Amino acid sequence: MTEFFLRRRVTTLVFFLCLVLFGGISLKRLKIDLLPDISFPTLTIITVYENVSPGEIETLVTRPIEEMVSSVSGVDRVTSESLEGVSLITARFRWGTDMDQASIQMREKVDLVKGSLPQDVKKSIVLRFDPNNAPILQVAARPVGIPMEEMRPFIKKNILPYFERTDGIAAVSVSGGLERQVLVHVDRGRLEAHNLGFADLVSAISSSNFNFPAGNVRRGDREVLVRTIGEYASIPSMEDTVVGMSKAGVPVFLRSVGSVTDGFRERTSMSYYNGNESVMLILKKEAGKNTVAVASGARDAIEEINLKFKDQIRLDTVADQSVFIVQSISDLAISGFLALGICYLVLLYFLGSLKEPLIILTAVPVSIMVTFILMYWQGLTLNTMSLGGLDVAVGIIVDSSTVVLESIFEVRKTEPDRFKAALRGTREVASSVLVATISTCVVFLPVGFVEGMAGALFREFALTITYAMIASLLVAMTLVPVLTLIPYFNSHGEERIRIPEALNVKRERSLDWLQERYGHWLRFSFGRRKHLFLAMGIIIPLTLLLIYFTPSELMPEVDQGEFSVKLVAPPGTPLDVTARVASQFAEEIQKTGLAAHVATRVGYEEKDLVINPTGDFGLNRAEIFVKLKPGESGTDAVDHI
Repeated sequence: MTEFFLRRRVTTLVFFLCLVLFGGISLKRLKIDLLPDISFPTLTIITVYENVSPGEIETLVTRPIEEMVSSVSGVDRVTSESLEGVSLITARFRWGTDMDQASIQMREKVDLVKGSLPQDVKKSIVLRFDPNNAPILQVAARPVGIPMEEMRPFIKKNILPYFERTDGIAAVSVSGGLERQVLVHVDRGRLEAHNLGFADLVSAISSSNFNFPAGNVRRGDREVLVRTIGEYASIPSMEDTVVGMSKAGVPVFLRSVGSVTDGFRERTSMSYYNGNESVMLILKKEAGKNTVAVASGARDAIEEINLKFKDQIRLDTVADQSVFIVQSISDLAISGFLALGICYLVLLYFLGSLKEPLIILTAVPVSIMVTFILMYWQGLTLNTMSLGGLDVAVGIIVDSSTVVLESIFEVRKTEPDRFKAALRGTREVASSVLVATISTCVVFLPVGFVEGMAGALFREFALTITYAMIASLLVAMTLVPVLTLIPYFNSHGEERIRIPEALNVKRERSLDWLQERYGHWLRFSFGRRKHLFLAMGIIIPLTLLLIYFTPSELMPEVDQGEFSVKLVAPPGTPLDVTARVASQFAEEIQKTGLAAHVATRVGYEEKDLVINPTGDFGLNRAEIFVKLKPGESGTDAVDHI
């Protein structure tokens, strides 16, 4: 294979330039996330039974459903939480379970138990939990030129369409503010005096509040569609609704048994931003979308909204998941570039040439670009695990190319023909490089087939290293020998571009000293083999013992410069009391001077149960999000607060 590429140098260079081009295209199309796509084998059943206490929810709703779903095949364990008006049941399955089939079985079981539940219980919703569905952006909306009472309707009418048409935004949850509601206040005495019930009232109002088509009418050569207008246009028109008939046959109007007012729904959530009441928007992305690209589009929408509606409303970004992702990816990329720079200096030290290490520095990015092609082909993403695998692979890529390069220049000392030297030098180490590559792949590749959380988390790490090894073998066996024949890298002996003579003398002296020290330690070790094996026999068990005492966790703690405080008041605590306590906490945090901004969410929205079924819900719950000032440590801030 090497001879084929050596005889077709131009073709080889064009081939690898095409690979670099395709690698760049693949890199641009790779999705960017913090972690690999981890799908937990979990199903969540949400059942709403409005205005019912947690105790009754537990008895009437949660237990019957829990007993039924426990019989679904593949279920590992079932947990439940009964809140005011809501039942949340989570069924965790064994890894490897077919979740599509499990979801179908779960829905069948839930349908079977429906008949034994109270009549007013809403239909249960079965959802799959995806940790990547965490909000990518939280935005606080503050009133500028409109009253707080009009904020929520204004946002729904003018603001939400901007986010809904942003590519990648799956759902927008609105928390806080006041929601308009027409209230009918009924006088029970008058209602009974007219021999009417609440059901009659509800039925009359519902049947009078809709439009429906009434056919068509022909007028000459034209056809006119006709529809009847029945929707209420105003509060007075609603009061004129006929809700029944008296014994004398006189119509009974709604205003005769009660009154109608234009008010607001009973609040179940409140939001604050830096101590001022606001409306919070929580944005979630579609599954499989690029988090960074979606967040960028959402930020562009925020800028457009602030510019267009600057006299009515102001949007401020509270939390942005993409910022930490970009920072993490950038740090890993910088680490990779630093590794390349250090590799160049090390090779410069040992080779004593300014040009030869450039061959290695050319081989590394080409191998990485080929790896990007394989990653895109396999549907992997750019995340901390895959880039961590690339950083690990850089050292091994350098090893393969360096072994081939040194072998070629060693053969050149006895072979004047550079073509034959490149061919023979590559063949001499081909088997060694191949075995080293295969052994590395054998170590990492099986990790990609491990089941469970570890397999899902480390699969991309292992596959990235494996692909990088395959790419490095291709580059080392083909591109590196070809580059040694290019005139720019062909300088030899006196023609080679070297480092300054004074530095070169010191370099050679230090290399001689290292060789001398290495020989001394080898002779020392050979003369004391028993002592050496005894020392190894003591060190290895001690190392294993240290592993036992080393703390372990799935993911390391990372200081993102932000943290959340969750407050849970006693069950039954009303919303306004919870809000008052949460505001006091937020105020104390702001007094420390460590926070850039503080956002508070109190209570819950019913729609949140569908968008985020794993959240904490209840009028007695609150969450305070704190974004620290630049340079402040999250750990120190938490301890201080």
